[in-house]
Amino acid sequence: MKFNEVYKTAADRRKYLEAFDFINLKKAAKIGKITTSNITNKQDLIKKILAFDIKNKYLICKTIYENQEEYGKPKIDDVAVIKTKELEAARMKKLEENKSTNTILLEKTVKKVESTRTGKTRTIKLDTNTKKLDTNTKETKAKEKTEEVDLVKTTEDNSQFKVYKMEDLALMLDAQLNVIADMLNIPSNERTEKTRLIAAIIKAQSSDEFLKRKENVNKKFKGTNTIKPLEQKGYVIKGIVSEVKSQVYKIQIIQASEKVAIGSSFEATLPNGETRVLEVSEIINDKLISAFVLGPEEGLAIGQEVRSKNQPYSIKISPKILGRVIDPIGRVLDDPSHALEGKQYAPLYVTEVNQKDRYKIIPKTELLETGIKVIDLLIPIAKGGKTGLLGGAGVGKTVIVQELINTFIKHHDGLSVFTGIGERIREGHELWQEAKELGFIDKTTFVFGQMNESPGLRLRAGFTGVKVAEYFRNNLGKSVLLFIDNVFRYVQAGSELSTLLERTPSTVGYQPTLVSEMGRLQERINSSLDGDITSIQAMYIPADDFTDPAPVATFAHFDSTIILSRALAAQGIYPAVDPLASSSKLLSIKFTSKRHITIARNTTQILNKLIKLEEIINVLGFDALTDSDKQIVETGRRLRRFMTQPFTISEKFTGTPGKFVKLEDTLDSVEAIISGQFNHIPESTFAFVGGLSEVIEKFNSTQQVNVQQQVLK
Repeated sequence: MKFNEVYKTAADRRKYLEAFDFINLKKAAKIGKITTSNITNKQDLIKKILAFDIKNKYLICKTIYENQEEYGKPKIDDVAVIKTKELEAARMKKLEENKSTNTILLEKTVKKVESTRTGKTRTIKLDTNTKKLDTNTKETKAKEKTEEVDLVKTTEDNSQFKVYKMEDLALMLDAQLNVIADMLNIPSNERTEKTRLIAAIIKAQSSDEFLKRKENVNKKFKGTNTIKPLEQKGYVIKGIVSEVKSQVYKIQIIQASEKVAIGSSFEATLPNGETRVLEVSEIINDKLISAFVLGPEEGLAIGQEVRSKNQPYSIKISPKILGRVIDPIGRVLDDPSHALEGKQYAPLYVTEVNQKDRYKIIPKTELLETGIKVIDLLIPIAKGGKTGLLGGAGVGKTVIVQELINTFIKHHDGLSVFTGIGERIREGHELWQEAKELGFIDKTTFVFGQMNESPGLRLRAGFTGVKVAEYFRNNLGKSVLLFIDNVFRYVQAGSELSTLLERTPSTVGYQPTLVSEMGRLQERINSSLDGDITSIQAMYIPADDFTDPAPVATFAHFDSTIILSRALAAQGIYPAVDPLASSSKLLSIKFTSKRHITIARNTTQILNKLIKLEEIINVLGFDALTDSDKQIVETGRRLRRFMTQPFTISEKFTGTPGKFVKLEDTLDSVEAIISGQFNHIPESTFAFVGGLSEVIEKFNSTQQVNVQQQVLK
């Protein structure tokens, strides 16, 4: 880039010149034939050079910029410290603005809540500038009163029952803490010290009274198209097991008051009191059907009596399902002694009142900020969209899924549903423990169709997860993040079942109904007028072959596709996201800013050219490249390292705290790296950090250590 494009303002040019030695500046001044014999002050010389450059199109500055080797590179410490101070000042200014804005909004909403409840004049001591609020002003218009009541309802739903974390409370001002304390009716004797007040707020937020009030407020939500539970009915069909072939059973109907429906479930009660569930897959004739088992099959035998309500299998769903671990047919896995509560909902049924309203979806135009630099910059995720997380075994799919769950709940205040299809019990147990340690278990529901279960149960795990997400969206009005790990196991379960049902296999041995089965699951995941379901779906790629029919059938449903590379993982780059193979439909001017698109394209072009140049380097060596190509290699390597990031999930293994990086910070940092002005910093310094300010701080501390070591020597 040209000098006047990098240093646009006079202040920028002055800072650039101040980083050079006085001797080098004298040498540069000779370009413009500036007399320096009578100049003894560096600042006076800089003024002379700047005055000359304004009249002569930045001749001296351009020459220094293009020939830094001759005139001496600027002092690295000076430039780095200047940049660090600028970034820190901007960050603190932004933080203060946010704090003041939040304080004002919080004050206003609390005042309106109090005025509506009491109807009396009340003084709220928020700070020294707070004045007496008169709520009985006669000049208030009827329209404004209606709007105020609506605002109060919203405030009660959101602010009054929001659960604040200890780290958030510690950063708040005393005035903000007192506002929250007023909401929670904390007595004045608990407000003498800040630490004591924070402890009282946390205790109040976990009390049974607070949780009950919060639940009552949630019950007030009235969705435009809530899903309905199953109607209570008795058993209408009876039969006996007449044939057994592995996990497929043929049932002979002996009594029926209704025609058997495909997808309906049969139940068998064993002598020990346990229940076995089968799902109808094929109707051979009026008296004979085929069914596959859902869950364990021990105890089922020829001659076993079965009965059906002619409805699909159902599970109990209510807000109390949050924090619980269940299997696809509703059996409790975390604590069997503590049964689920709620009404019965059928995962296979789309039970909205108006089916046409299912398709009144909100356009997916809002980006979901994940805090992961490489995803937010190059593969943005749509709020309410579907994202595929694809890669072979051991490249980090589950780690990214866990990090996204943690991020969504902590930074977006949503609920999540984790659906494990074909999960190993070890992975499920580890995820459950992580959820407890990181504090997001009370906002997550876990559905596990484990690897040792029947293919029928694994096939239905995804639909159970979707039904729970639909309940949170339609009946509670929540934004939901639905994780499915692993979609390939869903396809695999369908393939196993298809073989057991003696269907003729399709390409590569997959079931002939592969595309329709995938569509049946994916089209249930969408956003409505009541809320949105954002789906992140991890998918194993068999033998790293992306042309396999299973991933091909899934690609068409994704808005964003994140490809994980084994080659990058082998180099120690995590997350091992391949930005060149990955793609996102949201990287368009319709969904994001022109600046974002420009930076993303420039990054992709540099990384793409880096790969080609590294092939030349491997054969001919680095010195065989032109100067411009050397610059691209240096910038590209730093960009590639900068795309790594420490995760909260892996903090206990690496010892490095996880980083959440905002999109704006990512754009600013990457834009600065692309300009090449930080190529003097070693590329290893860019690895596993948050923003660019951390890179500079790490570099400065390394330089200081080196200086100290040299002094000691």
